[in-house]
Amino acid sequence: MAHVRLVSSRPLGRAGLPSVDTVVARARPTDPMLCLRPAAIAAAARRFVGSFPGDVLYAVKCNPEPRVLRALWAGGVRHYDCASLAELALVRKLLPAAELHFMHPVKARRAIHEAFNHYGVTDFALDSADELAKILQETVPVGLVGDPPILGLFVRLALPKGDAVLDLSGKFGAPLEEAVDLLRAARPHTARLGVSFHVGSQCLEPDAYARAIALAGEAVACCGVAVDIVDVGGGFPVSYPDMTPPRRLYHRDCDRCLRSAHDGPAMGGAWPRARRRRRVARAAGAAASWRRAVRQ
Repeated sequence: MAHVRLVSSRPLGRAGLPSVDTVVARARPTDPMLCLRPAAIAAAARRFVGSFPGDVLYAVKCNPEPRVLRALWAGGVRHYDCASLAELALVRKLLPAAELHFMHPVKARRAIHEAFNHYGVTDFALDSADELAKILQETVPVGLVGDPPILGLFVRLALPKGDAVLDLSGKFGAPLEEAVDLLRAARPHTARLGVSFHVGSQCLEPDAYARAIALAGEAVACCGVAVDIVDVGGGFPVSYPDMTPPRRLYHRDCDRCLRSAHDGPAMGGAWPRARRRRRVARAAGAAASWRRAVRQ
C-alpha cells in the first residue's frame, strides 16, 4: 500500500512558503501527497464564525487531522461535533478548552457513559425514545435523580428528500409526530432542549433550509414545551471544479426563515427566541472541512 505524505503548504503564522504546485514540483512524489492549507482553513472558519450570530460547531468526522483542528481553533471555532469516542478523545487531547457535543443520534451505551463521565460531554442528540432512555440511564446517577438537570438534549427531525449531493433524509431523524413526543418527554430531564435537522451534505437548494425550519417550527408549536436551541445542521455548499452552488448567502436565508418562523401568525408566539447552532465542515474542509448552531 502506498504511503501518503502529508504536507502543509502554508502553515499558520508563516508566510511565503511554496504553493502546492511548487511543493509537488520540488518533491516529485511517487506516492500520493495530501496538502493542507492551515491558513486558508483558519480564514474560512473566521469568515463563517463572523457571519453567523450563534454557536458554530465543526463536524470532526469531516476531517479529524490535528492540523485541521488546530487551524479551526485559530479561526475562532470553539464547539466540536463528535460522532464517536475516538473523536471526543482526539479533540479533548488537542484542544482541552473546546466544548464537545455528541451529536450522532444513535450511540452505544458505553459511548454515552464514557462521553459523559470521562470527557465531560453534556450535549447529546437523539431521534427515538430508546435513545432518550439510554442517555438518561447512562448519565444520571441514581443519587442525583431530582437534582437540577444539566444535559442538553437535541431531538433530530426527519426531513423529506431534498436536492443535496449526499442525501441524508432516510438515514436519521424522527417523523414530526414522534419528534413532538420526544420534545415533550425530554423537557423535564434537560437544561437545554433543542430541535435539530440536516438537509444533506453539499445542499444546492437554499430553500431546503426554509422548509426544514418551517417543519421544526411546527414541531415546536405542537409540543407545548419551551425549546431553547435550534440546530440547523450543516450541508452548506462550496464550489468545486465541476460544481458551482447558488450564489446566495445561506446563513442569511436561515436567519430570515428563523425570524419568520418566530414572528409568523401560525406559530402564535410558540417559537422562542432560540439559541442558534450551525455546523462548518465542508465549508472549512474544502478550503482544505465543517457544521452550524443558533442562540438569540
